[in-house]
Amino acid sequence: IGFTTYQILKSLHEAKNEQGPDGEAMDIIYVLPTADDVKQFSGGKTNRIIDNNPCLQEWTKDKDSIEQKRVGRATIYYRGSWTERTALMISARKLIVDELDRCKPSIVEQYDSRLQHVKNPKKAFFSNPSLPEQGVHKYFLLSDQKKWHVTHPCGEQFVMDESCIDYEQEIYKCPKCSGEITDEERRMGDWVATSKGEWSGYW
Repeated sequence: IGFTTYQILKSLHEAKNEQGPDGEAMDIIYVLPTADDVKQFSGGKTNRIIDNNPCLQEWTKDKDSIEQKRVGRATIYYRGSWTERTALMISARKLIVDELDRCKPSIVEQYDSRLQHVKNPKKAFFSNPSLPEQGVHKYFLLSDQKKWHVTHPCGEQFVMDESCIDYEQEIYKCPKCSGEITDEERRMGDWVATSKGEWSGYW
């Protein structure tokens, strides 16, 4: 759904433009499941985004490697989750965990502990879910559980889920009037909270 691309851009923007209450740099730890994932992610995805954006090239010209990127005064550290050593000796103001359900939970907890010195640390966890009440699903249950709602021309508003799929005709249908849901109608939906929680969660 493009969430990794979104977090790459958001982390670069936060590192460059945000800081702590005392003017501290916005250092960020970006965690992926393995060290090989880090190489493919940073080399193949992050670097391509930077290479195609002159503004980002200017931001990262001081220190640009596979495992870390200097953005203004801040540093983004890209780390894997299967070696305890990688979680040591780094402190940050934000933790991003990509593909949480494929990461080693004990190592993720160690990365989380690197934010203890921050009064209001930022955290982002996202993944394809694996098991109920585990990984990203655990955090979703603690969140406001936003779901994508679409309003059809018939006036019905509903969650865009599998009940809207007509497999025989291979189209999306309104669950009330059975009229077709166009791509534009799906695109113009809204994230609507369906619960109260301590996290901002997206289903």
